[in-house]
Amino acid sequence: MALLVSWVHSGEPVRQALFAAPHFPKWLQRLVLEDPEPAVRREVCTALYRLCLGSSSPVPAANTGLNVTAHLLSHLLEYLVTAETMRPQKLEVSVA
Repeated sequence: MALLVSWVHSGEPVRQALFAAPHFPKWLQRLVLEDPEPAVRREVCTALYRLCLGSSSPVPAANTGLNVTAHLLSHLLEYLVTAETMRPQKLEVSVA
């Protein structure tokens, strides 16, 4: 995820390519909502947060946070109904 954050902050063509990728919405949904590992979901959400913060370029117009935030929010809002119906996964405990 750190590589993705760095890659997206490298330039506008890269950001456009990421959000235009045909499988991006499904990839995002699987990582944020459906991955069975809580640590993976946490890492993905932290990386998405870093994407929304934008780059720290000295050029004021180079802050990419708003552009990325708008795209991510539009995708994440599509999953709101799915997220509302989700229940915690039951952990299988084996008694030895």
